[in-house]
Formats: sequence, C-alpha cells, structure tokens
Amino acid sequence: MVTATPSLLVDVCNKLMSPDLHPRAKRPGTEVFHALILYLAEIGIAYEPPKKELGITSILLNIISKLDLQAREQLLNGMFNELRYPNSYTHYFMMFLLHLMESGTAVLVQEQALRILLERATAHSPVPWGITVFLLELTQNPKYDLMNKPFVKNHKEIEAVI
Repeated sequence: MVTATPSLLVDVCNKLMSPDLHPRAKRPGTEVFHALILYLAEIGIAYEPPKKELGITSILLNIISKLDLQAREQLLNGMFNELRYPNSYTHYFMMFLLHLMESGTAVLVQEQALRILLERATAHSPVPWGITVFLLELTQNPKYDLMNKPFVKNHKEIEAVI
C-alpha cells in the first residue's frame, strides 16, 4: 500500500501552486499536472482499486482538497482528459471521479468536477467514449444522487442539460 505523510502532501500542493515550477508562466503548465496524474495512476492501477480510501486514492483526494481553485481545475481537467476509450487509465479515473462525486468531498470540488464534465459533454466535437459513459453512470445511478445535490438543484440550466 502506498501512503504519504501530511508534510509530503503539503509540499506537493505548494509546488503545484508555485510560480517557480514553470519559470515562464505564473503557474505550472498542464504538463506538470498531467505528469503527476499519470504517475499516480500508474501506481494506483498496479496496486489498488480506485474506490478505497487508502493509498493513491487518499493521496489524490488530499491533493484535490488542498489545491486552490485554478490548480484544482487543472488537475481535474487532466483526469477528465484520461476518460477516452476503454483502457485501464479510463477505468481508473472513471472509478476515482465517481468516488469523488459519491464521497464526502467538498461540494465545491464536486461542482467543479461536474462543470468540467458538462463542458466536455456539451462540446460540438465528438464526445469521447469515457465522458459519455461517465455522464450516463453519474446521472442514471441513484447511488450518486446527482439531481439532489445543491449545485444542481439551484441551477435550472444544469438540470436542463442533464
């Protein structure tokens, strides 16, 4: 099992939000977030199921909760980028993101994840297989109770799209 100390998580989050990591930009680029996501997924796929509150899943949940809005959006976008065709990365991130929507994660994080999902699902280009399956699972499975979440109930536009 993979574990991380609280100080390591704080260091990772501080580095992800630091302008020193990517000298020409104010914030790290998406390639840094994508590399972190792929590295953690590689370990997670090899050693554990993505629904358990331990190891890589716990590390990802802690990182997501500690990042600011902009950094969290980049991290979540990187995860949604992996929802493409059927493969182990798609399965891992689909299970992780479904767990994120089901667990006691902050409502703001769930709202941000749903916004990214709906942006991708309503795009005029072909929607990837993984995004379609994820949206169907999230909306049709009563376990996730999507329609009763406060950020869906308070916005009629979201209800209309779903």
